[in-house]
Parts: sequence; C-alpha cells; structure tokens
Amino acid sequence: MKHYTFFFSRNIALFCGFMMSVYSFAATPVTTVAWNGYSGAVSFTFDDGLGSQITNLKPMLDQMDDVHVTLFVTGAYAFNQNKTGFAALAKAGHELGNHSASHPYLTQGANLATEVTGFIQTIKNVDPVVEVTTFVTPYCSSNDNVKNEVNKNHFMLRNCGGQGLFSWGQEPDWMNMDSHYWQGNLATSTGHLNSAAGGKWHVHLSHGVGGDWDIISTNDLKSLIQTARDKKLWMGSYSEVGAYYRAHFTMDKAQSTATSDGFKVTWTSPHSAMPKSVPLRVKIDVSSVGSGAVVEQKGKVISPESDGSYIIEFMALELDVKKSGSQPSSSTSVPESSSSTGITSSASAQSPFSGSPIAIPGTLEMEDYDLGGADEAYFDSDDVNEGAADATTPYRNDGVDVGGNAGENAVVGWTAAGEWLEYTVNVLSTGIFEFTAYVATSQDGSTFHIEIDGTDVSGEVAVPNSGDWNEYTTVKGTTQSISAGSHILRFAIDQPSFNIDKIEFVASGTHKVNQNLNYQTTGMVKYEIFDLKGHLLMQKNSMNQNVNQVWKNMNKSLSNGTYLIRYSENGKKYKTQKVYKTSL
Repeated sequence: MKHYTFFFSRNIALFCGFMMSVYSFAATPVTTVAWNGYSGAVSFTFDDGLGSQITNLKPMLDQMDDVHVTLFVTGAYAFNQNKTGFAALAKAGHELGNHSASHPYLTQGANLATEVTGFIQTIKNVDPVVEVTTFVTPYCSSNDNVKNEVNKNHFMLRNCGGQGLFSWGQEPDWMNMDSHYWQGNLATSTGHLNSAAGGKWHVHLSHGVGGDWDIISTNDLKSLIQTARDKKLWMGSYSEVGAYYRAHFTMDKAQSTATSDGFKVTWTSPHSAMPKSVPLRVKIDVSSVGSGAVVEQKGKVISPESDGSYIIEFMALELDVKKSGSQPSSSTSVPESSSSTGITSSASAQSPFSGSPIAIPGTLEMEDYDLGGADEAYFDSDDVNEGAADATTPYRNDGVDVGGNAGENAVVGWTAAGEWLEYTVNVLSTGIFEFTAYVATSQDGSTFHIEIDGTDVSGEVAVPNSGDWNEYTTVKGTTQSISAGSHILRFAIDQPSFNIDKIEFVASGTHKVNQNLNYQTTGMVKYEIFDLKGHLLMQKNSMNQNVNQVWKNMNKSLSNGTYLIRYSENGKKYKTQKVYKTSL
C-alpha cells in the first residue's frame, strides 16, 4: 500500500511538472505597451464636415506632423463642397469618420441603413486612402437599434456629454464611447489633458474652427495641442488610438503554442471593421528561446526598438518567436501601415497617352487615359483588365477595364466606386464648358464627377439607365470656369456599374449637336422638336442619320434658344438630347 501510494504520488508530481512545462508555452508572452509608449493619449475630433475645418483647421494641421485628428463628416452641410480639402487631410494621415448621410435624429424614425451604412461609400469615394471605421451619432442620440446598425460596419461609436476619459485596463462599451463636448471652457479641457497624462485617453469634441458653429478658436486649439505636447500625450486620430486600445484587450490575452524552434502566438480580430493596419508596440518574453531570439510575422523579421519593444502588425493575427539561427518562414503579405491603394505596378512619370495633351474644347476618348500606371494615371479596384478576355488585340495592357480591340471603338467598363482615370488636357481658352458623356448601363444609381487639378468642377452627374450595357445614351453637364493651359483632368466614379465611351466638351455659348445615330440607313428616322416645357413644335421623317444636319434644317424658323430633339427609327427606343440655336 505504501509502495502504491509512493508510485501514485510520484506520477502525480511528474504529471504536474509535465503540465507546467506544456502550459509555459500556453502563457501570454506578449504585452502591449500602454498608449504606444506615451504618458497617455488624446484624440481631437471635429464634427459635421464644416467649411471652417478646411479654411482654418487644415492650414494649422499642415504645419503639425505630430498631430492626427478625426473629421466626422455628414452630407448635410459643407462636406460635398469641400471634398478636395477633406481628401487632402485624409492623405496627410487624418481620419474621415461617418456622421450620417443627412444628420437626423437617428432615434426618431430615420432610415438607419441609409443614414449609417449607406453613407460609407460616399466618404470612401473621396480618395482611395480613406477607410471608414468609426461613427458619431447626430445630436448624441442613440438606442439599441442605432448601435446594432453602426456595429455592422464600424468598430467604435462615439457619443458625447461627459469627460471623455478612458483607462487603459478597463474595456469600455465600444458602441457607446463618451467624449468631452467643447463649450468654450479652456480650463476644463486643459484639466482633461492633465488627467490623460496619468495614463488615460481623452476624446475631445469640437465643431467649427474659427467659424461656423460651436466654435473653438484657433488660439484655443493651439493651446490645447501645446499642452498635449508638454504632457507627452499621443495625439492620434480617433480610429488610430481606438484601434490600438481595442486591440490590446485581445493581444494581451493571446496564447502561445510550442513549435520545434520556439513558439507561435495567434489571435483573432475583435471586430470585422478594424482598420486594415493596426501597429502595436509590444513587449515579448523571449526568455524561453534564449538570447538572440528572432521575431517574425509571416516571414517578415521584426527588429527590436531601442527600448527592447517591438512594433508588430496586429492585423497579421500571428507572430513567431524562434531561436537564433532559425531560417525565416516563407514570406507572405503583412498589412502595411498605410491604407491599400488598389493595384500595384511599376509606374513611370505620368504623360499623355498619345504624346500630346487632349484639347478642350474637343473629345476625350475614355480609353486614352494617361500613361504612368496604377495610382499615378489611374486607380482600379483590381489588376485585371476585365475587357481583355474578349479582345484579340486589347487596346491597353494594364489594370483598367477597357473593352474592345485596338483600332476599334474601345470603351471603359466594369466600373467600381472609387476608381478614377486621369488625362493631361490643354484648355485652349479660359471659360465654362458644356460636356456630353456617352454612357450605357442596365442599372440605376450610377454617378460620376470630373475634377481639374484635384478640384471638382462638375458636381455629381447621374448616369441614366439606358436599358442595356450596349445601348448608349448621353448625359450632359456644365463645368465651373477652367483656366486656359495644361491641366490634369480626373474622371472619378462615385457610384458603380456603367460603361462610358467618350466625353465631348464645347465652350458654353457655342453649343452644337454632333451626334450621329448608330443606325443603318435602311430605315426612316422620326425627328421631333420640343420647347423646354415639352410642347411639340415640329416633326419630320427623314432617312438622314446625322442629327446635326437635321437640326440645322429644322431650326430655321425657330428663335435663338434651347430646345429638345427626340428621334427614333422604326419604333426603336426614343433618344432625346438638348440642342441650341444661336447666332454664332
């Protein structure tokens, strides 16, 4: 009996020792450094997408490399008129967040899908670098239905009304995050920054900067930023600090498993809408693999910082710690710190496709976008030319979706929101231009706009449903005044799914019709002229397919002005376009 007891006790001891050995590899060897190594953090957030945030805030931020802020934009105010300025802020590392499509009370019968989720793509369309990961409720009005809708596509929801202070070790309600609403009390806000320096994150809420409403003056804002510097606070955007904060609750619980030459740590993302890249400063216990340990993420070796910490990519969702001398794993992609910009390719300097700028007034063939490659002359959502499969001699050999053969009527199609094409143009004389785009789609809701040197000059243009992808119709618009000389014209797709053949530009006041019908001359064409109130003025049947010639023959008895011409052949679908008679 004593022998059995000894045997049992001895094996229990051995078993416990074995289990302790196993679980030494199942510990949590990675610890996130609080607030990225700063004394605390502060995020300056600005709501409503106001003009003063471009005219007064942006110049200030352009001089401050150590500050990243968040601008929560809505379609209700000045965002649509200042997209170029907000795009520039996004490119500089500042965050564009979601503040709803029209700024309603979300708890009072608003269409939550439209207001919350539906506005995401509009913000993303500002520039390919934009990620939309956080949301702010208008009027701080929220309930469970609002939270559920926000949670589908955002990893944090910011409300308002308190001190806006968060402790490192206490996980908050991510769909009900507090913030301090600026109401002109500099001493109160300075006090919150002092509190943040004790190891907390402060979220500060403002609206107008030196203008608009709920105004914070530029001097008060500069004072708060200087206080944050003096207190050694991390001044990151709301998403930047919030993602770091949320990631640490996952990272610091991640378990390790033994490998043949060290150990591996794996984890899962806490939310599907986390930013694509979340760099974390961490401490890693490498004592179990000895001195000279190698830290890797998917084959990429991570070198230690001067203080012994490591900057890892949280969204890689794994890391390996290996003994010195171990061979690196085969390399796979690890998310970079910057946002994805679509296709990668070797790009050269941007230049006109034909060797010379496209003249305006004139015709811009969509397939003749500039040379220079992805992210320089164009942005496409993938690197596959969807139109090349059906072409024996593809017109272009890059990632833009161009249908048709070289030497034939090539068109751009398979369009996706956020894509763009650029063209070097030469504007012959300063002025306003009328444009006609030749488009086709079997869907509703497609839109685009035109930019000159980064400035929207057309506003959003709706593409009509032509009934078929090969049934082209026209849509017209007017530009703002464009100065004479060389420019970069960007054709930007706001809402997807249409084909486009070309855009014709004419100087305002010298309008002409130069469209020919795409019919054979075997049928009779019916032409009708209407005034702008829809009154039929005259009609004519003709074998002539040239709309311009027919219009000139029919308008002799008409006064100078604007009219509508409608035409169809043998009962086919009517086409209508605006025409002009002038004395020029």
